[in-house]
Amino acid sequence: MLDFLLPALAIGVLIAVTGLMILSRRRKVRTVGEPTATELPPAASPSSASRRGGDGLDQAEDALTPPPALASLTGDERSAIAWLQDQFRSEIEQTTGIDISADRMAQQRLLEAIVAALLELRGKPSTTINLPFIAVDAGGPKHFSRELTAIEAEAARA
Repeated sequence: MLDFLLPALAIGVLIAVTGLMILSRRRKVRTVGEPTATELPPAASPSSASRRGGDGLDQAEDALTPPPALASLTGDERSAIAWLQDQFRSEIEQTTGIDISADRMAQQRLLEAIVAALLELRGKPSTTINLPFIAVDAGGPKHFSRELTAIEAEAARA
């Protein structure tokens, strides 16, 4: 009764009833829909950075990623962001002795903290920007904490 299945078992090809897994002749399992190495775009392969002669980052990736909350800010609040970033960057440099202008991760964290603070200042008179481990030097990690008042944010908008 099951004699028709013996040839399929003999060559080692099994197709699962659900169609999710395919077992090939060499007993390698691959999920259907999973991209193979030939189907991946060139940028996704790890060796593509060395072929292009760089670190694998495109020029578009050099810009900071805008936080999702940025869309809910008003035009005045958006204009205050650049001024506050410059102000806090110089304060971080004065307190820690480290310039974070070349550190993309630190700048991204600063941008997200400023946007969150501006949103909090809509309902509070003041808020605290707390950025632990904003920079590291030979002496250890450096932290930045500062209170931002609604009056300072209002002055930054002007």
